[in-house]
Amino acid sequence: MRSVRRRSVVFASILLCVWEASVTRTTLFEAAPGTSLLALGNQAIARGAIEAGVQFATGYPGTPSTEIMETLIEAAPRFGFVAYWSVNEKVAFDAATGASFSNARCMAVMKHVGLNVAADSLQQLKLIDIAGGFVVVSVDDPSGVSSNNEQDNRWYAKFAGLPALEPTDLDEAREMTKRAFEISEELRMPVIVRSVTRLGHMTGDLGLGKIEPARREPHFDSSREWTPFPCLEPEQRLRAKLRKAGQVLERYHFDEYFGHGSEKIGVVGAGFAFNYVQEAVDVLDLKDEVALLKVSTVNPLPSKIIQRLLSHASQVLVVEDVTPFLEQAIRAEAQGVDRRIEIHGRGSGALPEVGETILDDVVSALAKLIRRESPEREFSPGALPSEERAELSAATQDLIPRRQIGFCA
Repeated sequence: MRSVRRRSVVFASILLCVWEASVTRTTLFEAAPGTSLLALGNQAIARGAIEAGVQFATGYPGTPSTEIMETLIEAAPRFGFVAYWSVNEKVAFDAATGASFSNARCMAVMKHVGLNVAADSLQQLKLIDIAGGFVVVSVDDPSGVSSNNEQDNRWYAKFAGLPALEPTDLDEAREMTKRAFEISEELRMPVIVRSVTRLGHMTGDLGLGKIEPARREPHFDSSREWTPFPCLEPEQRLRAKLRKAGQVLERYHFDEYFGHGSEKIGVVGAGFAFNYVQEAVDVLDLKDEVALLKVSTVNPLPSKIIQRLLSHASQVLVVEDVTPFLEQAIRAEAQGVDRRIEIHGRGSGALPEVGETILDDVVSALAKLIRRESPEREFSPGALPSEERAELSAATQDLIPRRQIGFCA
């Protein structure tokens, strides 16, 4: 009976989220700037693109990114831009590239595995000076909740040498998407916005900004060469752009430090995972005992603010989704400090090596760091008696459908 009740609560929660999404979609385009409304994280990303005056948007459907394009397709007739589904992610990326070459602000939207499909085009476009702002939205799926793998697309940003941003909440999702167009045009290169399932599908309060009309006149300049060949000079130009990107991104203050400058323990949260950091600190009542760092600039990483934390902390816990991307970078930064700093995270074993970040794991890791017993939380799976937990786990396994591998078009 208890397991049936739990499933009923989960089902009711899902229905509530669907109802909320259907209610907010019609008002998302009508509400006045400065007001706020209930929205999905994916809708916040779409709203950011609309506020930026996006002129062309395309993508390929796939949870957890689908609602972004659904929202943009619905908004397109109202605001006078082009939005449609493509046959796959590479076609979407190439179509958006054409729009960018034609001086239009454009967006390509896909889930994490979709960037694999578009990777060939991504690796070529990075070497060309684009015209209109180009934002690539990749929504990763930690734990593979609706996917056949989990994948960390922050590595694509580093691999391609492109700027990338990772929002923490709905307001940042809207604002970072909006500003990504400006950054792209200033640097003349695509900008990646990396989201995750929990941000994309969470429902929360979204503050609205002003919707700017499209300010760029689409025009294809046939007098210039749109090719990176030969590649040596474009490769050199790419590295110069990335160095400039660090200075440009610093102006936006996407990364935040919270502390007095004397704490011996620091906790770093990457993008959405910073929410778990804040809640873990509240659970353990450590607000005045640890320094916090929110890192939303994925590439290039904000070296100055990271060094600020490393200047006083002797132990650092890094909380992030999927892989120890940020942990490895901070470990490298710590090599330049003339004292020993212990870096903990997914790579060190302080947090699980695979799967999405969950609050219990962060609380447990932080409690060990400060040598304090981790409290049992009433609604935590870990608070259930072991027999009941095993029974619930077995029942859940029976409900999970067995998926075979599948491929898209």
